[in-house]
Amino acid sequence: MADPGFDLSRTFVSGTPSGGFSEVNNRFVEAFSAGSGFRSAVGFGSRNSGKVYFEVTATGGNSCFIGWYRAAAIPTDLAGAPNTSSAGYFYINILSNQFTSQETGTIALGTSGDGTYMFALDLSSNRHWIGKNGTWLTGNPSTNTAPFFTNTIALGAAGARVQAGFGDSSARFLSLESELLYPLPTGFSPWSVPDAPSAGPRFSLLPVDPYTTPFDRWASDMTEQLSGYNAPAPAGEAAWERWAEIIVGLPPVVELGAPEPRQFARWQDWAARLLSAA
Repeated sequence: MADPGFDLSRTFVSGTPSGGFSEVNNRFVEAFSAGSGFRSAVGFGSRNSGKVYFEVTATGGNSCFIGWYRAAAIPTDLAGAPNTSSAGYFYINILSNQFTSQETGTIALGTSGDGTYMFALDLSSNRHWIGKNGTWLTGNPSTNTAPFFTNTIALGAAGARVQAGFGDSSARFLSLESELLYPLPTGFSPWSVPDAPSAGPRFSLLPVDPYTTPFDRWASDMTEQLSGYNAPAPAGEAAWERWAEIIVGLPPVVELGAPEPRQFARWQDWAARLLSAA
């Protein structure tokens, strides 16, 4: 991946939270925490110019910070960027309904609490939009109208950061187009772009209808098709999610852009999406 997730050498932990950083499809993309303190992480990669978009799904109702910053400055404080005169930092606090930047100080964000937060950053014109659950807080990046914030401090290369803490909370960084929950604004590109497909035949799975096939038989068939990659045998339908999480981590299945199992209540729905991707 051009952006494989968090840079785990640049994480920050304060207090004594339990939790950690979750890996999904070989990419560390989620910070989760419980108890006292917080965990934060920097996304790999940076963007120098142009229009970029990413989302962060925050859950738990506790303290999640989401921000972007001048990549030349190493973030160290709980907000996700250093408080220095040359840093160039911007972040939101979803618990306190706050937006903070080096230029504005702290102002009302206009929303708070759990949800999927949307960030459309025009790094060439320094115009930035923030939204939540499919609705922009101000204007519309697709029409270049009424940005939430326009900065005058040039960012140069920009980085992104998420943080979860102070109780049960999580913040998941969504940066690939395939994992975004809302459409890309017109003219914007996803924060992360997958590597170009390698030459040679693409891996595929023979379709076996999960809605008409018992789990044990369906999973055994998939295991057989993936036998060259040390696929584990299924341990029964009650443990389908654990088995499926291993399957989606196998190299050929990762290349398919396989869906994450825990997004589905029923194994049949996950299996149908997996076969659709194949």
